[in-house]
Amino acid sequence: MFKFLQNTFIIFILISSSLFIGHFIDLNINTKNVSHNSDIVFIGHSNLQYALNDSLISKKLNSKCRNYGLGGQSLFWTIISAKKHKSQGINNFIISLDEVSYTSGSKTYNSSSGMLNMRQYKSFLNLNDWSAIMKMDLVFGIKSLFILPKFTSNFLGRYSRGERPFIDDLTKNNRGKIIDIDDKILHDFIKNNPNSNFVIVKTPFHPNYYNKIMYKKTSEYVSNRLNSFKIYENTLVLDYGKFLKQDLFFMDHSHLNYRGSNILSNEITTRLIQTEFFSKNYDQK
Repeated sequence: MFKFLQNTFIIFILISSSLFIGHFIDLNINTKNVSHNSDIVFIGHSNLQYALNDSLISKKLNSKCRNYGLGGQSLFWTIISAKKHKSQGINNFIISLDEVSYTSGSKTYNSSSGMLNMRQYKSFLNLNDWSAIMKMDLVFGIKSLFILPKFTSNFLGRYSRGERPFIDDLTKNNRGKIIDIDDKILHDFIKNNPNSNFVIVKTPFHPNYYNKIMYKKTSEYVSNRLNSFKIYENTLVLDYGKFLKQDLFFMDHSHLNYRGSNILSNEITTRLIQTEFFSKNYDQK
């Protein structure tokens, strides 16, 4: 019995040491200032991934912009990825926030996108983040404790040119009506980084989405939550939810195609230039 306990203790120490060392290796890889790679990063789920053409915006702003939108990424993991960007010296963020952000909390801890993001961003979770994960799904949280992080300075996501024909509905995994996550993690990130600059953007939804009674309460909730971010001096809130109305700009109710993307990208760029948001009183690099 003593031998068994001794062996168990040794195994525990070896596993804990490996995880501890892995954590610091990953942090070391990502705490070197590599902000020359990007001036402004765009982060969020697939609605942002298809909505903002980073090449177009880069040219018009004369800045290095990069879209890291990722299909299936929950708001929780979006902000954890922002922490990794911050560790690399990034100070300018465009972050997606819409109905899908508030009704896809389960994507934080599911077996596909949840585990994918955990491997990529585990080292940037703090104690509050771990507590939130354990409350969301204890099994996922416990499993995640024993996962080694992926040792990389890279990020998940990229801009995608939408070319699918229009479908008059939301995608299957985005049809939630129940609000299952709050935005505290985003508020905390903004408050904890007063020298960084944030644009909170709601990308366009098709008019037929707003005509569905089942989504009315969610849309009203999102409108109120967007307003809650206007209190921060370092944050610009842009609500383009009803900006585009024609089928030819959409692939479905919440994803723009490349035509819609280019129109929205030009519009947002114009707004940023007019407000001088990423230049006035801020360090862009």
